[in-house]
Amino acid sequence: MMKKYHKSFFLKAVIFFSLLLSADKSLNETIEYIKQGNYIYKDKYIGNDNQERNYYNSIYKILSSEDSRNKFLNGLLESNGEKSSNYFKDFYLKHPQNQYADDAVIKVAEYYYASGLYIQSSEWYRKIPFEYSDSKYLDKSIAYFLNSLLIAGHKDTVNYYMNIFKNKYPKLDYSEEYLIEANKNNKSNFSQKKSKNISKKIFSVQIGSFKNYDLAKNKKRMLDREGFLSRVEEVYVNGQIFYAVRIGLFESSKLAKKEQVRLISRIGLYDSIIIEVEK
Repeated sequence: MMKKYHKSFFLKAVIFFSLLLSADKSLNETIEYIKQGNYIYKDKYIGNDNQERNYYNSIYKILSSEDSRNKFLNGLLESNGEKSSNYFKDFYLKHPQNQYADDAVIKVAEYYYASGLYIQSSEWYRKIPFEYSDSKYLDKSIAYFLNSLLIAGHKDTVNYYMNIFKNKYPKLDYSEEYLIEANKNNKSNFSQKKSKNISKKIFSVQIGSFKNYDLAKNKKRMLDREGFLSRVEEVYVNGQIFYAVRIGLFESSKLAKKEQVRLISRIGLYDSIIIEVEK
């Protein structure tokens, strides 16, 4: 009887100390956890998930250490878009060779793109094909770089970079759509000047609209894993809050349609819709 008791006590002790050892998460683990779409609030703990609690409890210890990646973690944790972008920008400038440098570049580019600052957005998306050619964000960065220039009205620049990318990355098959879009319907200078006074319509591909924020977050996480730069936006329908998952900000419905086709061909997602968004 005593032997069984000691054996049981020993097993419980091993489990207890194993849990203690696994409670603190490393900086790398925390960064990867958040990059997968799991959100942790720096100021307070929200939720009942034990795994999330472990990450939350480790944050303060991590941020108090002298580690070059702390600015990147701060960027992931910061809810204010401008402050978050500044963290990522500072991280990239100080640690351009870090394993998360291309992630930081993408975060800054996304912030500018979502803010409608397309010239700044193009400058940051451009860094990926010229500085991080092995990045997993390569194809999307080129697409959004060209699209940013297109929305900003720099069609000649789009053609210039199209030729560069076709030689540098001949296997990328989506870029021709931007060349076609840039070359079609060349209008007179008078028509172009006149069109500047007309507010441009911007389109997005909407994947779904959810009452539950966690469902929207999970959908965004799935899209991000597949290489689609998505976002969650709060919308109001009949006085109720919904969370819409959307991809891209496109100058024309045709460009949005091509992104919709990419969703179908790459991940078999058929139920997306094209919407006009206010910018």
